Amino acid sequence: MKESSKLSLPTLLTPRIHTEAKVNVVKDPAVTVAVEEIPRSNHLRQQLYQHALALKSGTKVSERYQAAEALCALGPDATSARSWLVCRSVLETALLRDKSVHVRKSVARALGELGDQAAQPVLQQALENDQDQFVRMRAHDALELLIYQR
Repeated sequence: MKESSKLSLPTLLTPRIHTEAKVNVVKDPAVTVAVEEIPRSNHLRQQLYQHALALKSGTKVSERYQAAEALCALGPDATSARSWLVCRSVLETALLRDKSVHVRKSVARALGELGDQAAQPVLQQALENDQDQFVRMRAHDALELLIYQR
C-alpha cells in the first residue's frame, strides 16, 4: 500500500490526557468568558420573555407599565439577546395600541433607552399620531436619544 493512501487515525485520548485537555480548555480566557456569559444570556433571555409577556398580556395597567419599565432597565445589552426581535415587536405594538397613556410613555422611553435604531419608524409614528402630548414628548426624547447614539 502506498504511504499517501493510508488513513490517519484520530488520536485517542487516555483518561489522563483527556483530563489535561479539559484543564487546558478551562484555562483559556476566551472559553472562560464565553462559558460565564451562558447563564447571563439565558437569564437575560428569560427576563425579556417574562417582561414582554407581561406587557403583551397583562390585564392591569400597572402590570404592563412595570413590564415596560423593567424592559427599559435591562439596558442596551437586551438588544443582543436572541429573543430581542420578538420583544421589540411587543414594545412597538404596545406603543401604538395600548390604551394606557402611562404604558405608552414607558414603552417610548424603553425603546429609546434600549438603543435599537430599528425602533425609529414606530417612534416617529407615535410622535406624529399619538393623541397624548406626553407620549409624543417621550417619543421625541427617545428619537433624539437614538440619533445621539448613532
